[in-house]
Amino acid sequence: MSRGFRFFSGLLFLTVMATPCLATHTDLGTLLEFRDTYESSGTVAENYLVGEPWQDHEKEIVLKCFQRVHDQAPGLLARAAAYRPLRLYHQDKLGMENRFGLAKPGSRLFLSRLFFASAIAKDKSLVRFAHSGLIHELTHLADPFNKLTESREWVALIKPRIDRVHSQLKDRGLTIYEALKSEKTYEQIALAEGFPTLYASFNLAEALAECTGHMLASEDYSPPTEIESFIQANLLSPPPAPDPVSRYLHEGRVAVENGQLDEAIRLFGEAIKLDPDFAYAYRLRGDAW
Repeated sequence: MSRGFRFFSGLLFLTVMATPCLATHTDLGTLLEFRDTYESSGTVAENYLVGEPWQDHEKEIVLKCFQRVHDQAPGLLARAAAYRPLRLYHQDKLGMENRFGLAKPGSRLFLSRLFFASAIAKDKSLVRFAHSGLIHELTHLADPFNKLTESREWVALIKPRIDRVHSQLKDRGLTIYEALKSEKTYEQIALAEGFPTLYASFNLAEALAECTGHMLASEDYSPPTEIESFIQANLLSPPPAPDPVSRYLHEGRVAVENGQLDEAIRLFGEAIKLDPDFAYAYRLRGDAW
C-alpha cells in the first residue's frame, strides 16, 4: 500500500446508485486496466497474490466506484494514473480476514471477494466509510514515491502532531501498534491533533491518506486549515503538468519489471540528477543494482 494495515472498503457506496453500462465510462477507459492474473515479483510476501478472472458485474461495480471519485476529485484519480493506468486485480482473500483491498507499487490495486459481498450494504455510515477507504487507497497510489509525504511542508505540518500523539500513548505505556488494537479508546488523542482517526498518526503517509479520505467522505471531520490547503493544492486539484522526476521513477520501475536493470539504473539516475535530495530515488536505484 500500500500500507497493508488499513483495509480497503472503498466501494460499498455503489449499491445505492443505478448500474450503468460499461460503455458510459469512456473517461475512465485510459485510466484503468482489469487484469486477470498478477505478475508477481516472486517475493515470499507476495506468494498469496495471484489474481482471478473478472466478471462483468464486478467490473461495473468498480467502474462506478471510480466514476464517483473522478466526479468528486478528478485531480486525485489523475495523479494516481498519471504515468500508467491503474492495474486492477480481483482475488478471493488478501491475507487478512477483514481486508477489502490492497494497493501495491506499480499502480496495482487488489480487490477481495469481501469487497463485492459488502457492496450490498445499505447503511449510509458504511457508505461514507467505504468512500473514505477508497480515497485512502487512491491517495497512496497518487504518491507512490512519497514525494508528498516526505516533503518539507508535509513533514512540518504533520510530524509534530504525530510525535505528540505517540508521546501521550507512551505516557500510557503504549506503542502506536498496541493502541490501534483498541483504536476507539485512544482516538480522542488523535482528534485533538486534527487527525480524523488514531490510525492517521501511524506515519506521514497514513496521515495524508486518512485526512484526505475523511475530508472528502466524512460528515463530521474538517481538517485544520493548513492541512486542508495542502491536500487541495497537492492532491485534489488537477496536476499542472507531469512531474519529470516521477516520470523517470515510473519508467525505471517498469524497466525493473521487464528485467532491464541497466536501463532502470539509468532512469533512476536521471531522477536523481533532477532532484539530488530525493531519498526514495536513491533507494530504488540501490535496489536495482
